[in-house]
Amino acid sequence: MAVFKATKESVKALIALQALDLALDENARDLAAVPSRKAAEEAAFEAKKGALAAAKAELTRLQVEKKNMELKAAGKEEEIRKHQRDLNQIKSNDAYKALENEIAFAAREKDEAETAVLELLERIDAAAAAEKAEQAAVRSLEVSLGEKLAALDAGAAALASAGDGLRERRAALTGSIQPDLLERYEFLRGRLKGQAVAEVSGRPGDKLSCGGCHMRLRPQEAVDLLKPDGLAVCGECQRLMYLRATIFGAVEKQESGA
Repeated sequence: MAVFKATKESVKALIALQALDLALDENARDLAAVPSRKAAEEAAFEAKKGALAAAKAELTRLQVEKKNMELKAAGKEEEIRKHQRDLNQIKSNDAYKALENEIAFAAREKDEAETAVLELLERIDAAAAAEKAEQAAVRSLEVSLGEKLAALDAGAAALASAGDGLRERRAALTGSIQPDLLERYEFLRGRLKGQAVAEVSGRPGDKLSCGGCHMRLRPQEAVDLLKPDGLAVCGECQRLMYLRATIFGAVEKQESGA
């Protein structure tokens, strides 16, 4: 296992740099998620507008169907009156009975059309109420959409500002880290997608493991981590490892756990 020769101050700066970079990663993820979150809010609003359009279309359809049924009922009424006038001119019994049957059939169709009109009136009332509810929902959602989009934009601006602050702090830290150590760190961050530095888990004298891959350290690796200038490399994941008691000391360790 390789051991980097580095001062405690350089290692501390590297650990702080890792924390800043992880915060920058999270900041970038949150900022990148803003457009999709805005799109989701807008899509929900469009879906609600679609529901309103569907409710309006259903109301219109029912109204047209009711009008057609009213016309049908009126047509049958006129047909019945015409047939009744024609009855006075019929002399054949068979023709008379045939015309009476046509009158009866037209009367049934008129009754069915009028019944359908009554049923449609109830459905139209329900559809009108549904459309009104959808209109209210769209108006309410439109107001909340504006508020949510404004909040997301404000959040994005805050994230961008926070990211600028983190990058400024990062730039100040890199100058206090020895070049070869910083170069190794940057390489590992790119390869390991984020965490290049890992605190060793466990206590000196006990079984220790890498805080990155969680593999147990070999005895010599544990010994190397106790050296004041030793920043070890994990034999499994190649992360830079440090032991908190070595780098920060027993007093700082107790304070951090308090």
